Amino acid sequence: PLSRDNSHKIINFASLHASYELYLMLKLGFGTGMRVGTICDLRMATIHRAIPDPQFLGFYRLAVGPGAYPTVHTKFGVTGQIWISESNLNILKEYIFSTRRLIRQSKARSEDRDAIFLTRDGKLFGEGDGNASRGISVQLSRLKKRGIANGISDFYYFKFHQTRCTYATELARSILAHGSVSMAVQIVKQALLHKSEKTTLTYIRFVEKSAVMSKVADEFTREFLGIAGAESQNA
Repeated sequence: PLSRDNSHKIINFASLHASYELYLMLKLGFGTGMRVGTICDLRMATIHRAIPDPQFLGFYRLAVGPGAYPTVHTKFGVTGQIWISESNLNILKEYIFSTRRLIRQSKARSEDRDAIFLTRDGKLFGEGDGNASRGISVQLSRLKKRGIANGISDFYYFKFHQTRCTYATELARSILAHGSVSMAVQIVKQALLHKSEKTTLTYIRFVEKSAVMSKVADEFTREFLGIAGAESQNA
C-alpha cells in the first residue's frame, strides 16, 4: 500500500499525463478498492442505480457481481455492494455522457455500449483474452515511465492492485482508530468483497504491525540518539 500523500501524487500526475480513462480507473481504484477487472466491467445502469448509504453521509453503494443487475465481473463471483463517494459518482455520471465517451460508444457493438469504459476503437478493455489488466497495461507502463522521469519514485514498482491495497489499509486504519479488530474485519471484508476473512486479516495485521513498528522506531530513535548524544558529550 501507498501513503495517502503518495496516492494523491499518483492520481494528480495521472490527471495530467494519462488518458482520462486511466485517470478515472486509478481514481476509482484508490477511492473504492475495486479490482481493475470490476472497474473495466462497470455498466451505465450500475451507476444510475447507485443508492445512498444510510450510514455514511456522502457515500453511495454500487451493486456488483453475478447477482447484481446488470451483472459486473468480480473475482470468485462474489456479489455485493461497493462504497463510492458522491463526488466520484458524479464524475462518472458526467463522463458517461461526455462527447469523448459517446464517440467511443458509437463504435462499440450493441452489447457493449452500456460499458462505461471503452477503448478508442469502442472495444472492451481486455477484449479477446478476458483480462482487463492487459487492456490498460500499455497505458500504465507509459504513465510509469513519465512518473519516474519526473522523480515520483512510487512509480518504479507500481501496479494497479496497489490502489486496492491502499484503500483497504486506509479503511482498516480508520476503523481500528475508533473500533475493534472484529469490527474492522467485518467492514473491510464487506467493502472489498473478500470471499474469506483470512484475506481481510492480512490488511488488519499489516496496519497493526505498521503502528507497532512506528512506535518502536520512534522509541528506538529517541533512546539511540540520547545514548549517542551522551557518548559524544563524554568524548
